[in-house]
Amino acid sequence: MSSFNNGGVINRKKGSIVLFQHGIFGNEDSFTEAIAKLVKQAPNRHIAFPDTFINMNSFKKMGYNNTYLFETPESQLEFNDTIKNIALFAKDHPNHNILVRTRLSGINKADSIQNQKEKLALIVRRLYDLIDGRPIVLVGHSQGGLVNMETALKCPSYIDKIISLNTPFSVNSIGRTFFPIATFCHRFGIPLNAGIDTFDFKDDDVYHALGTLVNFVYFADLKKRWESATNKPTAIALAGLAGVLTDKRYEYDSTFDGLVMVSDFQNIKVDKIHFFMEERPKCPDGWPEEWFWDKDYTNRCTFCREKCVFPKMSFVNTLGKAADQILDALINDGINSILNGTKYEFKEIEIIKAINAGLNKTEYTGPEQTVYKIYSSKYNHLHIQTNSEVLTFLSGLLY
Repeated sequence: MSSFNNGGVINRKKGSIVLFQHGIFGNEDSFTEAIAKLVKQAPNRHIAFPDTFINMNSFKKMGYNNTYLFETPESQLEFNDTIKNIALFAKDHPNHNILVRTRLSGINKADSIQNQKEKLALIVRRLYDLIDGRPIVLVGHSQGGLVNMETALKCPSYIDKIISLNTPFSVNSIGRTFFPIATFCHRFGIPLNAGIDTFDFKDDDVYHALGTLVNFVYFADLKKRWESATNKPTAIALAGLAGVLTDKRYEYDSTFDGLVMVSDFQNIKVDKIHFFMEERPKCPDGWPEEWFWDKDYTNRCTFCREKCVFPKMSFVNTLGKAADQILDALINDGINSILNGTKYEFKEIEIIKAINAGLNKTEYTGPEQTVYKIYSSKYNHLHIQTNSEVLTFLSGLLY
């Protein structure tokens, strides 16, 4: 087996240590199903680190100098034992890729990219000292891909490859939609979870994490740092594009996965980007199947040169309108609701219900049918983690 890093060829006799990083509201279970499928697809190449994960819940800024430390001796001991056990497990399985889940999010399921970078950098450095030269590969979904990129810039010589799944490399609709709501709620102390504990915007970590996703300066700086870095690992991006058929057509940079645009996927140059598409529209001139798509992904049919493009979806617009409506409701009624103890069911909650129903393949009869169709389809922002075709491709990227 061999790998390419920094332009050179490195011979590999042993499998990789593969660390899986979840998205902004994810946790250690986000990649559980994906890892199980990878192992099932190639049991002779991949093996999951059993029974546990690397828990970084209590690793945070502490003390006068904001040093990153574990909160308790017990959590420090747990971390040390987990790292040692991974190294021992890897030693017992020298020819397998060791697939390991991490939990970088805080106790309320979110944490800033900066904090998560420090957590992952500690993991990588500690593992590197114990794994006898085996390559370390980072796989991240959504924001997890940004955390991986930041970690690779912080300690590039320790990491062989980073692989991103549906990662936005520019300001995106996740932040645009939720951050203004979080800002208002943070200011007035209004919890918006409404019984869904994943989204409690009163939490400081959630507020700051969302803030990064709408920060143009941050993404411009990350782009500059990444593209100018000379010592960095190979970077590959995978993007799954969901579709709900309509009569509308549009340019390729408006195609998206339900949350993130193709232009967001492509904002930072990586070594390779691969797109997975749910459906292919029919060309009006009846071109041969093998001529369908330009390799540079221009969304132009190579036969008739027309814009035979992917079906348009309206989820981003739906979320944008929902955010406006929620903000109006908060501005008009939020303070009164605090004073009167009134609880409101906002449209945002309906969108979350539609997403959950789509992901779980359960019946949904509410008003957010477009959202439901996107999240019950083959590819979308969240489904890419468990889609068998995507995982087969990912398996081939692991040494």
